[in-house]
Amino acid sequence: MTRAAKLFPGAIPEYIEFADEFFAKADFVRYSEDDFWDMIGECRRQLDSIPIDPYEKHSFPVFRSAISKLSTEQLYYAEKHFTRMFIQLYRREIWSAISFIHGGCSDDSFMDFRQWLMTCGRDPCVSMVEDADNLPAIISQYKRTTLFSEGVISYGITNEFEARTGFEIPSEDRVCELQGEWIDEDSVPTKLPNCYLFKQQASQPQR
Repeated sequence: MTRAAKLFPGAIPEYIEFADEFFAKADFVRYSEDDFWDMIGECRRQLDSIPIDPYEKHSFPVFRSAISKLSTEQLYYAEKHFTRMFIQLYRREIWSAISFIHGGCSDDSFMDFRQWLMTCGRDPCVSMVEDADNLPAIISQYKRTTLFSEGVISYGITNEFEARTGFEIPSEDRVCELQGEWIDEDSVPTKLPNCYLFKQQASQPQR
C-alpha cells in the first residue's frame, strides 16, 4: 500500500495518484519553520508601514503576494508549519484571555483570533503559548484595526495550492484537542492580572 493510500483511505484513485507523485517531489524540498516565519515577518513589516484606514484591504494582497512566490512543494510545508502553531495556540487560557478582553469569543472568533495572532509573527505566538497574560502587550504592539483575521494565511496557502494543482493539500490529519485550563472571570485579577488591568484602563473615560 502506498503512502498516500495509507494516509487517505477512501480517497478517489486520482487523488491517491496525485498525492504519491507529490510526496515523491516534496521529500526533496526543504522549507523550514524559520523560512515560514521569515515570510510572515516580512509581510508584517510591509503592513506596519501602511496607514490604519486602508490596512484591512491591504493585508490580504500582501500575504497573497508572498504566498504566491512559494513553490507548490513549499506551500505544502508552509501549511504544516502554520497548522503546528495554530494547534499550539488552541489553549483554554488563551481563549479565556481574549474572551475577557473582548467581552466574549465564539468558536469561530477564537479561530480568527489565532489567525490574527499568527500574522503578528512567531515571537508573539510563542509568548502567548507560554503565558496568556502577555496578550495586552501583544495587542498594544500589533493591533491596528482588529484582533480577528479570517484566514489570511491559511486560506491563502490552501487556495494557492488548489489553484495550481486542482487538489487539496495532502495534509496528514492532526489531532487538535483543546489544552490547558479555563480561567473564569472571578479568577482573572489573580491569574491574568495584565489582562484585568488592560480592560480596566480601556474602560476608563478618555480625558
